[in-house]
This record gives sequence, C-alpha cells and structure tokens, in this order.
Amino acid sequence: MGRATSRALSADGIEHQVVEREHVKVPDGAHWVFGDATDPEVLNSAGLDTASSVAITTHDDDLNVYLTLYCRAKRPDIKILSRSTHEQNVATLRLAGANFVMSYVPMEANAIFDVVRHGSVLSLVEGLEVFTVRVPRELAGRSIADCNLRRETGCNVLAVRAAGGAAAPPDIRASLRADSELVLIGDREDERRFFARYR
Repeated sequence: MGRATSRALSADGIEHQVVEREHVKVPDGAHWVFGDATDPEVLNSAGLDTASSVAITTHDDDLNVYLTLYCRAKRPDIKILSRSTHEQNVATLRLAGANFVMSYVPMEANAIFDVVRHGSVLSLVEGLEVFTVRVPRELAGRSIADCNLRRETGCNVLAVRAAGGAAAPPDIRASLRADSELVLIGDREDERRFFARYR
C-alpha cells in the first residue's frame, strides 16, 4: 500500500516520504526512509514535524493505533489517514485521533449500496464527505487561492461547476461566480465548520 500511495503522489508531483522497515528495491529512493516507524527518530527524518498529513498503512491494526496516537500527540494539527484491516478497529482508530479511517468492509458495502442506488461508484475512506454547495456570497468574486477554505474550514475544493455546466477541476486563481457551485471534500467536522462559517 505504501508503494501504491507513493506512485500516486509522485504522479501528481506531491512531495512525500515513505517509511519502510525492510530495505526493498524501490523505483525512486528519494521518497523512502528505511527504519522502524515506531522509532521517533525515523519519523522525524521522514518529516513528521513539517508534514501536512500522514497516511498509516501497515497491515497491523495495533501498530496503526499506536502510530495514530503518537502522531496525534506530536502533531495535534496534522491530518491522519489510517488503515484498518479489521472493521471492529475503525472506532478505535477514530478515538486514537485518525481523521479518516480506510476500512475495506465498509468501503465495499458503501460501493455496493451506491451501485444499487445510483448505478455508479464513489469510494472514499470512511468519514470523508463530498458535498456540493452554491458559492457563498462572501466568496463570490474571490479566487479559491484567496479564500483559504482549507485553513479556515479544513475543506478542499475538488471541482467548480458553472451554472448549467459540468464540474471541472478548479482554476485556483480564477474568480468564483455567484451562480456556480463548489464540490468540496472533507470530514464531517470540516463540513460542519464550512456551514458554520458560510451560512
């Protein structure tokens, strides 16, 4: 999972580090830190102090809970995505401080439900919401870059849908039109903050 995550991040040009216990052959050594993730020095060398988010993807749920607790204690502001191999550990990981928990059983169940209900699949990690809103009055005429939505609410803009048009990747420098819609992604608390800020 770590390798797949690294490939996806590299394809999008996103700076990242992967902590790997075994010295395995990897395509790009620049993104890899070899060592035990339970060692604070290893996490520090991987950039935990400055990272905006961390993905915890081991096969061991107990280890994932420990790493989630550690990262949350060290960085109260960081976004944590944690993997849960067993569904019964999802709640524990959330209590440990994970913002998002990726658990295959609920994801597969949600995917089946979406196919039955809509005929299409949108698979997201548990706790992550995608919602669409009309551009708030306060944001009309401003660019996404100037709005600081992520800092103020925790939400990220996935797309902008012009009136009568299709959703398209956002141009963060373009002015938002009052008759357009934003497609936003965030957890339930991020969504609550958005609607509290932009009623």
